[in-house]
Amino acid sequence: MHGDSHPIDVARPVTERRFSALSPPIAPAYARPMLEYLAERYDPGTTGDQIGADAARLAAAARMLRADGHLIEFYGSTFVPSDEATLSRFASSSAELVETAHRLASVPVERVVEAMSLPERATDQRRET
Repeated sequence: MHGDSHPIDVARPVTERRFSALSPPIAPAYARPMLEYLAERYDPGTTGDQIGADAARLAAAARMLRADGHLIEFYGSTFVPSDEATLSRFASSSAELVETAHRLASVPVERVVEAMSLPERATDQRRET
């Protein structure tokens, strides 16, 4: 399902994130608001290695769009092998920009939906005394 030729230079290093794709990252402040989006796709028979390669291309596409002045950040992907599904997390000024990143990266996408991450609250943690 994935082509061998990709318009994105994946040789550029991708900054490794030290959080899951669903945890709230520390993102740069922008003058205009960016919303959080989840991009969903189903790839029967895909592997973790293919998802990793897709994520590298999505990161490169987001960098390219940002360099052109667009408001978009790629926060990573979560692969659910039992569902053959991948959720990729973005902050962006629009769902259309997330779709553009997928197109530039040659990564299929079924749908893009607005999402909201809820941080863990310290007061919710129980202590044993």
